[in-house]
Amino acid sequence: MNGNELVAEVLDWVQDTSFGKTAVLNVLNQGQVAIASRILLPGLSNGYDTITTVTDDYKVALPSDSDYMKACYHAQTSNVVVDVYQSLSAFLAEFPYLQTTRSSLMGIVITGGELVYQGVPASATDIEIRYYRKPTPMTTRSDSTPDGVEFGSDVAENYERALVHYAVRYCYAKIEQGDGRKEDTAFHNGEYERYVKLLDTGSPKNRPHPKPPICEGNWANG
Repeated sequence: MNGNELVAEVLDWVQDTSFGKTAVLNVLNQGQVAIASRILLPGLSNGYDTITTVTDDYKVALPSDSDYMKACYHAQTSNVVVDVYQSLSAFLAEFPYLQTTRSSLMGIVITGGELVYQGVPASATDIEIRYYRKPTPMTTRSDSTPDGVEFGSDVAENYERALVHYAVRYCYAKIEQGDGRKEDTAFHNGEYERYVKLLDTGSPKNRPHPKPPICEGNWANG
């Protein structure tokens, strides 16, 4: 479905003229980010950037316009692969004392908006990274399709259903303010969680995806 169709579905559920189409589209975009922050969506695994090291520190901030979302899974410099750590704790287990000692790059981790690395090259060095990026917002209702749905139709449908219920839940949370029961909000929250779970089941552990990074947790479950 395109943005216009998704907005129409949300408004069909809500039946409240106080919610405009543009506002609903914005909430759907928020839903895309919410889902992508929880699940490794294969359609978003094409994130790419080049980060340049500095010579007097072991970390550098990601660019302000970076579309990085989560799970950096590959890094290289001058055609040499660099180990990627999925958590700061795993990184520190390998490199317990972060230093600016000059050496070739041995490993990286992205945490708190920064790329942290050991060792520190003697000159500024470009590190190419690949990761799961943020979804591209739908900017118009007529010609935009939700980002990250270029996989099977069954998975794409679960993604769209999750987006719709995310937005409907948001609307009913506004409508039912002060209502102790919040029955409609609770219902659509449950449906949102149900479709996210279905989406998680189909992505990406049951389909090809990039080599997992070094991590402590279960990569398949994100």
